[in-house]
Amino acid sequence: MKRIELEEFLQDTKRIPGWLSFHDAAVIDGILSHQSEVGTKGNLLEIGVYAGKSAVLLGHHLKPKEEFHVCDIFGEPTDSRNTDEIIRSYRNLSRVRFEENCNEFMGKLPIIHECLSLELPRILKDNKFRLIHIDGSHLYEHVVKDLEFATSAIDRQIGIIAVDDFRAQHTVGVAVAVWKSILTGMLIPLVITPAKIYLGDPDVLFDFDEMKEKLDSLEIQSVYEEILGNKILRTFGLRDDQLYATTSKLSAFIPPIVTNLIRKSYLWKRLRNR
Repeated sequence: MKRIELEEFLQDTKRIPGWLSFHDAAVIDGILSHQSEVGTKGNLLEIGVYAGKSAVLLGHHLKPKEEFHVCDIFGEPTDSRNTDEIIRSYRNLSRVRFEENCNEFMGKLPIIHECLSLELPRILKDNKFRLIHIDGSHLYEHVVKDLEFATSAIDRQIGIIAVDDFRAQHTVGVAVAVWKSILTGMLIPLVITPAKIYLGDPDVLFDFDEMKEKLDSLEIQSVYEEILGNKILRTFGLRDDQLYATTSKLSAFIPPIVTNLIRKSYLWKRLRNR
């Protein structure tokens, strides 16, 4: 999508609760668009959907004969730690709300697996994916398993794994799991935004220059860096309000610790500018 198209898409879906920055919408759109241009085929998967904000973007790129799978616990039982984490981070989690948003913005539903993501290896064992978006539990033991499954299910040459909240203060478990997968050589980092990291198999074919050109065309600042011998593309310059603000009722969807940090930052700026 061009900048105006991407901005219109995000504006149209603004009332869907959730988190999807302009940077990540651009990167995801760039990855999926490039795959389509070169004739890449494969299914799509999202682990953790909340109300569907990112799912409708993935669904926008679904091609004939491809499948779009999503997995979320919704009302299914889980362990007490995961239940507490869901209550803190994903208030008002509802399959009905998710399905309504998909029908409105996609015109159809993806294939929904209402279960723990730990069950996906059994359910999706014969599938290969060109993009897997992980945005489920923030607990280390869950994220490790999600990454292990994603690594086995992604197309090694062209597939990309996007992981949300890999650097947020309240999601340390995600960061530890992500960097473990990198340090052990299981995955390599490709693109880093303020909210997500995009990973691939060590043998993945990824066109950094084309992604850089797309980001430049969208007026997104980015720079090449090196991490553990791996070339990466990092975006920067995203304001906090673009990253976190999703609705007029901010506190209803953002974990309290993050909301407090934003408020403190805002108050500090006001005091400093007096």
